[in-house]
Amino acid sequence: MPLYSHRATGEKRIDDDFVDALRGLMAILGVDSDPLTTNELIERAMPEKYKYETSIAQSPYQKGLTPAQEMSYLYQRAMAAKEVAQRPDSWQLFDEDGNLVLE
Repeated sequence: MPLYSHRATGEKRIDDDFVDALRGLMAILGVDSDPLTTNELIERAMPEKYKYETSIAQSPYQKGLTPAQEMSYLYQRAMAAKEVAQRPDSWQLFDEDGNLVLE
């Protein structure tokens, strides 16, 4: 955001009144997105090569995956689920000695 200057007139006036008011309203009343579900986190953690949509596009069958593709998909999904499960769900607070603070 530019600094205020009394010399700023005409085209030099950027982010003036209406824009500032609208920006403030959106900061207060704006809609935030919901956090990702567990399935969405798992799909995001999987390598692109093994995602279901990619595998189904490469499958020789009209519907479904080959047994090898299905096994690869399930293995990669299990590995991604394991990785997602190991991630902390929220911040943890530690004191100055490095001990976990339990609330």
